[in-house]
Amino acid sequence: ESIKPSHAIEIYMPRKKSHTLRVFGVPLERNASDVPPIVECCLAALEAEGGLETEGLFRISGSKALMDTLKAGIDRGTPPHTIFKATPHSVHDVAGILKKFLRELPDPLFTYELYDCFIGAVGVPPEHTMKILGHTLTLLPKGNLIVLQRLVEFCSKLCSFKAVNKMTPSNVSLVMVPNILRPKEETMHTTIVDSPLQVRLFVFLIDNCDAVFKMAHEEILDRAGKAEAQKKEEIEAKASSFKKYMEEKYLGRVPHPGKSASLTTTSNIHPPPPVAPPPPPHPPPPPPPPPPPPPPPPPPPPPLRTGPPTTAHPTPPPPPP
Repeated sequence: ESIKPSHAIEIYMPRKKSHTLRVFGVPLERNASDVPPIVECCLAALEAEGGLETEGLFRISGSKALMDTLKAGIDRGTPPHTIFKATPHSVHDVAGILKKFLRELPDPLFTYELYDCFIGAVGVPPEHTMKILGHTLTLLPKGNLIVLQRLVEFCSKLCSFKAVNKMTPSNVSLVMVPNILRPKEETMHTTIVDSPLQVRLFVFLIDNCDAVFKMAHEEILDRAGKAEAQKKEEIEAKASSFKKYMEEKYLGRVPHPGKSASLTTTSNIHPPPPVAPPPPPHPPPPPPPPPPPPPPPPPPPPPLRTGPPTTAHPTPPPPPP
């Protein structure tokens, strides 16, 4: 009889990760330098397939089932132009895919943060709208700005065929604005009061496409130039301060104000080898002793006698008789 284990051991195999590459519902890259492929492919397809001359482009809806199929294929990582070639579709389906992509952005193309600024730009006197709107465009993230410019340029070109397609700037704005411009919290007030301003804003962009975006890019370049100049000044100031520090620490001198000392030589880049400290100074020698006093003068010689010379020993007296 076989021995059965007292308890079952379950082995969990990890599931394979899905390789779905989402395109819809993903934020735009803030610092992107190019238009996303989905936007560029849709606009290129609309222009190549006669969308500019099609009546009601962006106003007439496409097939929901077909648009869901196209969206699923794009989200699986298939390039949009490949799907458009392989799947029979109309220009209204492609326009619907583009509007869906823009509508599902987590942050609208005009951004929630700048909504009030854009609405306020069309509430000022017309002579100030261009300047204020051009400045407000510079506050958009770079990725949003290039997509907005590409979209407005296409809409401006679409409106140039308004005699054929019946899409005036006002008609294009009515169907496009809900996908790209809205407040974070929509209320009855914003729906009623802001809707005319939203349409007026996009109409102004279509009518003044070249001028307003040129003004925005000029301001961006000017701002970048000033920032670059300021950064260069800061680098030069730091380099000058570092040179002064190196000279004071390793060269032991401060350069002359009119001359800039160079630290490019090998001897200046590498600190000099340490030098042995000088020996302590010796104490000064003691002062020499004072000279001995002079010897006393010799005694004066005895005075000279004029009488007979005396003998050293006197003559004894004669004996008595």
